[in-house]
Amino acid sequence: MSDQIEKSPHKIVLIIILALVIAILLGLGWSRYIQSGKYSIQLDNKQGGMPNSAPGRMGGSSAPAGMGGGSATLNTTAVQNFMGQLQEKPNDVLLLYSVGTEFMHGESWKEAAGFMNKVIAIDPKHIGARRALFMAYLRLGQYTDAEKEALFLVESDPKDELSRYNLAMLNMVYLGQEGHDKGELMLREMIKVGVKDDNLKASIKKELKKHNH
Repeated sequence: MSDQIEKSPHKIVLIIILALVIAILLGLGWSRYIQSGKYSIQLDNKQGGMPNSAPGRMGGSSAPAGMGGGSATLNTTAVQNFMGQLQEKPNDVLLLYSVGTEFMHGESWKEAAGFMNKVIAIDPKHIGARRALFMAYLRLGQYTDAEKEALFLVESDPKDELSRYNLAMLNMVYLGQEGHDKGELMLREMIKVGVKDDNLKASIKKELKKHNH
């Protein structure tokens, strides 16, 4: 057996190189995924940790998209790995965002917000970090901060229907009567202009129907 290995060392080298290439490609794919930031605000409510409705708040209106119930476990191995790399590159935006993303997936909202704020301090226009902060602040009950992030997202891309919906629902559910009225007007304006996403349109109509509009 040892003779066969000695006769073909180049095969072992090729296998090692191939494994490294695959690892690098997977890493690049993960990087592109987490930079999108879309994971934190989804219509199917897969992101867990909070009920989809808020009893006692404005007639039980639904929460912003992505606020479904559930549980999650923090990937401590991934966090430790990224943290180790951050010791050498403390201002690396991708590494900071990666750690924040892991905390988001683990529903460690305070830690997630801390790392996403570090990302924004370096790259204020990082949309993925802004989306994550919006969700983290909601979970932490920091609704004024969440509104600031929602406004930034809408102003950055006025055609982003989901960001506009989340801003409206944030107002309706969490920002008192004045915010409720403001959010309702936002939803009515969205229907008036037209909503391309059928699921989102159905959600908006459902909310407006609750209030006899």
